[in-house]
Amino acid sequence: AEEFSRALADIGGGCLTRRMSLCLPDGRHIEVDVSLTRNQNTTTVEIESLGEMTERDMLHVAAALHQAETEAASASSFSALHKWMVHTIQDMTNANRIMVYKFHDDLHGEVVAEALSGTALESCLGLHYPATDLPQRARDLLLLNEVRYIRSAHADQVDLACSDGIDAGDIYMSACVLRAVHPCHLDYLRNMGVTGSMIMAIIVENRLWGLIACHHGEGPLCLPRPVR
Repeated sequence: AEEFSRALADIGGGCLTRRMSLCLPDGRHIEVDVSLTRNQNTTTVEIESLGEMTERDMLHVAAALHQAETEAASASSFSALHKWMVHTIQDMTNANRIMVYKFHDDLHGEVVAEALSGTALESCLGLHYPATDLPQRARDLLLLNEVRYIRSAHADQVDLACSDGIDAGDIYMSACVLRAVHPCHLDYLRNMGVTGSMIMAIIVENRLWGLIACHHGEGPLCLPRPVR
């Protein structure tokens, strides 16, 4: 509780993430990532378990990212960079399909690179999608919150636990990682056979150039915060 109080005092405005030890009702302690987001007069608290991730796993992720920076700098072309990106991210996430999705001037999207594993999902390489597949509101949110993670497209939504006097409808959650997903988008994913996903924005000169889409079709996509 004391550590949590210090984090609240440090946040000021914006977001803060801390690794903490959480005591469960049965007396066990687990390591969790706690994210605090302050907006106006409210603070949103998100708690994520690290699951089976160990300190060694986190060191492996850090080493992979360091190597990734070195290799990316030596790519001979954008095409080579895109191909390297999808295979590297697939190695780190184990997602069935990784795509680089480029937006054209008319805002429609094209899959320009792909890494595919398993048989759960089909290839999308070379396909074009209308601009309406990603509404302007969703594009604006990706500029604010560059990673959108959906562990399971089949999970039930969970109500917010609010302090006395706080109306859940008044809480601004655009910067929150664990906010619920619009039912239409969940239907869109399920219709493609996607059971879990993560979207990462590619931003060039403050504009949304494209996306990196991680799709999984063999159950939930389990990616603790250090991996994301």
